[in-house]
Amino acid sequence: MAMRTPTQRQIELYLKIIIAIAAVILVVLCILLVREYRHLRRLDYIAAHGSLFSALHAHGPAGASDVSSVATWMTFDYINRLFALPPQYLQTTLSISDSRYPRLTIIEYAGGQHIERPVFLTQVQEAIRAYFAQKK
Repeated sequence: MAMRTPTQRQIELYLKIIIAIAAVILVVLCILLVREYRHLRRLDYIAAHGSLFSALHAHGPAGASDVSSVATWMTFDYINRLFALPPQYLQTTLSISDSRYPRLTIIEYAGGQHIERPVFLTQVQEAIRAYFAQKK
């Protein structure tokens, strides 16, 4: 067995310290990532039914039976495209005057107007149902 010089031992010690610090940083980042993910789920920005939307896109526009899949994280632009609605339909129907329309989410609009999210989400869903009902 070859003898290691003091410099080699120092280098090995530094490498062990660096690896230990990197491992601790990795664990902390993973914990923060999980916390942020849970926070976004709680705010309903991340839907548990994500696979549903990819399936909807693969089969064309969503219909009246898919209205319950609308979530507060969605932008009005996304909803218009998902359900093939006229671009100004929701704005007119829901009397939205926010200049950020259609690039704001349901949750952003509801918060800015001091409307409870579930109440406004229901209003959006009912407006979409009404659009399909009038098309018949």
